[in-house]
Amino acid sequence: MTREKAQREIDDSDRLFKTLMNEVQEMQTKLRLNIERKLRKSQEKDETRIRELQEEIAELQRTHSELNDLSQNDDHLQLLQTLQALSTISDTKDWSQIRVYSDLCMQSVRRAMSHLVHTFQTELKTLTNTELTRMKQYKESVTFDQATAGSYLVVTESGKRLKYSKYASPSSSDDLDLDRFDCPMVLGTKGFTSGRHYWEVQVRLKRIRIKLQQAIQERVSKVEKIKLSVDRSGENPKEAWAQNKELVKQLEEEISELQRKNAELEQLSQTEDNLHFLQVCSMVKSQNISNQSD
Repeated sequence: MTREKAQREIDDSDRLFKTLMNEVQEMQTKLRLNIERKLRKSQEKDETRIRELQEEIAELQRTHSELNDLSQNDDHLQLLQTLQALSTISDTKDWSQIRVYSDLCMQSVRRAMSHLVHTFQTELKTLTNTELTRMKQYKESVTFDQATAGSYLVVTESGKRLKYSKYASPSSSDDLDLDRFDCPMVLGTKGFTSGRHYWEVQVRLKRIRIKLQQAIQERVSKVEKIKLSVDRSGENPKEAWAQNKELVKQLEEEISELQRKNAELEQLSQTEDNLHFLQVCSMVKSQNISNQSD
């Protein structure tokens, strides 16, 4: 790396972080102004309510005083006239329906953080695309070596495609350690001993998603069978359900987790984040999803 190239990287990173820090500061300012604006509106509304309450209290105290005076008055005509006038007073507001909320800014901070996360993710995606573009100058065309295909791996289509099959048997080679064939791995026909090299791998999700969907359906069927057996049992329904409650809870948790993974795989099939894609696929395939809760 030359000094000039290193300086360009430093300048680019300085501009990037300066932009991100400006975004954070700007969002912090907007958030503070938003909270202060909500506080002013809340205070104005509170002052209006307090003023209305004070007016009603004064009116009710005046009415109470008049009624107290009338209770001591022997002038029945004046009593009737005053009572008639008091009966025409409009009803006071029903304050029991008024709600006072102390957390007016409950969503403001979360929304501000969500905006910042989106901004950072956008910048990250731009950096990733730039990095991938630069990496392609080191792109290599990889051809799989059938002789090194490990357990259950089959090399097809002129060495450009690799698939997993439980019926496959490992190949043998005098030049390679046979212990290599105990795990699903394969080498390329062309080796590298130095330098920087880049290649892309396309992973098909059909088989993984089918296994996930089968696992989900198996657990749903188990839950339905348990509920049906409880309904048909001659035992007390509450006691019968209590005996199976923990198992049903575990199955429902597994269903939720498998559905989440299935949805994540669906989203990843549309993503350009190849590293994340491969990591999740590896995680899902490494889990024994078909034998849980058996």
